[in-house]
Amino acid sequence: MNKDGIRKYSKQDIEIARINAGERRHTASLDAIKLLLCCGGWVVSVYLIMNGIVQISSCSPNTIDALSRVIHEFSIDRIGLAIWGAASTIAWNYERIGKKRKTVEIGEMRHRLEAQDAYYSSSGLTRRGETAPADVKKGNA
Repeated sequence: MNKDGIRKYSKQDIEIARINAGERRHTASLDAIKLLLCCGGWVVSVYLIMNGIVQISSCSPNTIDALSRVIHEFSIDRIGLAIWGAASTIAWNYERIGKKRKTVEIGEMRHRLEAQDAYYSSSGLTRRGETAPADVKKGNA
């Protein structure tokens, strides 16, 4: 603190606060997207179920039997599972890319901070958060 009682922030404090703010924004946007997709999925599911019930209730038994045969032959449930699997994989990859980006940012910040402090030893990781090639033993990587 200076003589006026106001705390002076170092460059390290400001850099850490900037990284943390970016991480919170990224997490908040992912949470909002997840919530919107979840709510939209529920609304679409309820609509499809209600629409299907209305259509099935007005059909004759022969039509219902034909529909059950079509579902059985085309394995529509497997198509739905494939779509769900593809969407899950895309979401996982998007989140993984975000985490890698954050790891690179934090690694670069750590590298800048360590370069200014002679007594702060590095963990031996690269800027991407991976083990340095010189530290990797043969057969353990």
